[in-house]
Parts: sequence; structure tokens; C-alpha cells
Amino acid sequence: MIAKSIKETHEREQLSVRYAVSRITAAICGAFVMVLEVLGSRVIGPFFGVSLFVWTSLITVTLVALSIGYAAGGVLSDKKSSPDYLYGIILLSGILVMLIPVVRRPVLLAFQSYGLRMGSFLSTSLLFGPSLILLGCVSPYIVRLAAKEIRSFGRW
Repeated sequence: MIAKSIKETHEREQLSVRYAVSRITAAICGAFVMVLEVLGSRVIGPFFGVSLFVWTSLITVTLVALSIGYAAGGVLSDKKSSPDYLYGIILLSGILVMLIPVVRRPVLLAFQSYGLRMGSFLSTSLLFGPSLILLGCVSPYIVRLAAKEIRSFGRW
């Protein structure tokens, strides 16, 4: 009887730690999305300025990329419901963000000839879209991982 109680307490503690890690992961990735969006103006700004068109491009790319990421994350989490894949997605997103300074100049120069509207949109899509799509996968993945423990799903 006591061993069963200790085992249940240990399982609850492990579940609590997993939920805490999941919440922290979701919060950090969500904040990272906002950081990318705001810093995007600093990356795009020297070539296209910081006009309404640049901000519209940044917001549009962010929202579209997150929508694609939410859908892709739902599909991926059903196929591969392991935290390892989730953290692999986050790692890949980080690697793509680290490549932005390397490819920024060639991408912006290539799309500068398309004009302010299309050039800022295309360069924003290419520079920030892939990493934002991957960050969009995080939320549905976390929900799927939390849903594994269905009897405690939706409870703190």
C-alpha cells in the first residue's frame, strides 16, 4: 500500500516536471517568434527602410509561417510523438536563425530589384519563413505530448 502511494507520488512529480518543461519551452519559443519579428525590421531595414510595407511583410510572413507550422506540427506530432523530435525541430529552427546573418546580404541584394513591396516580402519570406514555420510546430507538438497522459490532460 505504501509502495503504491510512493510510486503514484513519484509519477505525479515526474508529470509535473514534464508539464513545467513544456510550458517553459512553449513560452521561450513564443517569445523567440516575437524577437524574430521585431529584429526582422533591423535586418530588412537597411535595404528597404522601415516603412509600412516592410512591417506588413514581416507581420504577414510571421502569421502565414506560424499557420503553416501549426498545421505541420499537428501532422508531425501524430507521426512522431517523441520529445526528441520536438527539440530537434527547435534546434533546426535555431540553426536557420544563425544562418540569417550569413545569407542576409545576398538575399536582400537579390530581391532589391523587385521593389519595395515585393522585394521586402520575398526577402522576409526567405530569411525568416523557414525558422518561423518550425517554431510554429512547437505548440501543437507540446499539446500532443501532453495529451499522452489523457487522464490528467487539461489539469495542472
